[in-house]
Amino acid sequence: MKNNFHILLSFVKDHSKTIILICLFSVINVLLGLLYRVPFERSMLWLLIVLFIGFLVSIWEMFNYKHQYEILKQQTNKKRFPAELHLPKANGVIETEYQKMIVKLKNDLVSLEREKQLEINDTKEFIQLWVHEIKSPIAGLDLSFQNSHHPNIDDYQEYLQRIEKYVDNILNYYRINSHQTDYNFETVELDLLIKKSIKKHQKLFIEKNLSLHYHQINQRVLTDSKWLLFVLDQIISNAIKYTDNGSISICVEEPETLIIEDTGIGIEADELARIGQKHFTGRVGRQYRESTGFGLYFAFKILRKLNHEIEIVSEPKIGTKVKIIFKDAI
Repeated sequence: MKNNFHILLSFVKDHSKTIILICLFSVINVLLGLLYRVPFERSMLWLLIVLFIGFLVSIWEMFNYKHQYEILKQQTNKKRFPAELHLPKANGVIETEYQKMIVKLKNDLVSLEREKQLEINDTKEFIQLWVHEIKSPIAGLDLSFQNSHHPNIDDYQEYLQRIEKYVDNILNYYRINSHQTDYNFETVELDLLIKKSIKKHQKLFIEKNLSLHYHQINQRVLTDSKWLLFVLDQIISNAIKYTDNGSISICVEEPETLIIEDTGIGIEADELARIGQKHFTGRVGRQYRESTGFGLYFAFKILRKLNHEIEIVSEPKIGTKVKIIFKDAI
């Protein structure tokens, strides 16, 4: 009963202008009747007929109003938006546009929820994989301490570097996926980043006896140096990992393309299109216990955010050429 009274008051409030106009025209009708000396009974009869028709129309509108209210109330009382919105029939173009806007907002919300759920699932998968990865160097350290009376400091350094790399990976994962991550774009000497990455992988070059062909390239680019260095580390690390003998070359093709090329085992043609997809390792990657596919997945994602492009050309048993194209080379 209380709810019906509330609906009635809302209906009167929403139609107050119409009610005022009807009352005003009724008074004008009576005044005009008096002015033109129309019999008072005729004026009142006409007024009663108009008010009676208005009353019937109001009752009809009132039921429609209550029906629309109940439909909308059912939708708003649900904890989540249903897959299909059941909105009352629109009265006029304005209500039609409002309903279109509501449907669009609902679809946008569903899309955001879906994206958020995918991010949560990705995070769970990455954490599980990361825990599995970091166990390996920790177990290696533990085994070395237990079984070795003369510990090899190089082995310990390698394990610690791998742990540091995996810790950096998880930090970068959260930074990449954070909507609050700021990118510090500045003019960067490409040689400085290349030399930092080479120095970081110097030990691996020596261990695998790989030649490095690199000369000063004197190229400046507009980028975020921290994130671009991470990408270079991923690409150079992969080049070393999948090259058992031969060399790695780093150069620039005019006017704005950095080339990192190896003479490694290469990639099958049917797998090239999937390089950079999450979890994709390919037939070659599955032969290596530590291959997860996350490295290049990160690299592709970062380069898109930096407004750089990447292309990969490869032939099995011949090698792989990675091209980073800078749209803002200086």
